[in-house]
Amino acid sequence: MQSRLDTLEQQRSTLQDNVLPDQPTANYGNPLHDPNRTLTASGIQTAQELVNSLGAEVKSQDTVTDAIRLPARFNDRPPILKFSIGSLDQKVLFLRNKTKSKFIQQHKHVQVRSSKSRMNVS
Repeated sequence: MQSRLDTLEQQRSTLQDNVLPDQPTANYGNPLHDPNRTLTASGIQTAQELVNSLGAEVKSQDTVTDAIRLPARFNDRPPILKFSIGSLDQKVLFLRNKTKSKFIQQHKHVQVRSSKSRMNVS
């Protein structure tokens, strides 16, 4: 039993040595590949339209740097819009104010989420 625990401890330390630290935002070539700056939205035409609807504070500070329409997964649903915001602080501000879009009739059914893994595979 003790030898098994020793082996597991050695494997764990080896794995920890091989883990790479988080890459800073500057190392991402494409802003759409940076999970610290990307968001996904469904039910919206343009990302800037959504930013503009969230009020003066968000509109003045948030800038959409890039956007792409991902391929639709289902035929009966519109494709998801993936877009990147200027910085992590701007993303946090955007996510904190996203509930304001529910009070605007044209954005009532818009869903915005932090993008962690959605990639456009091409």
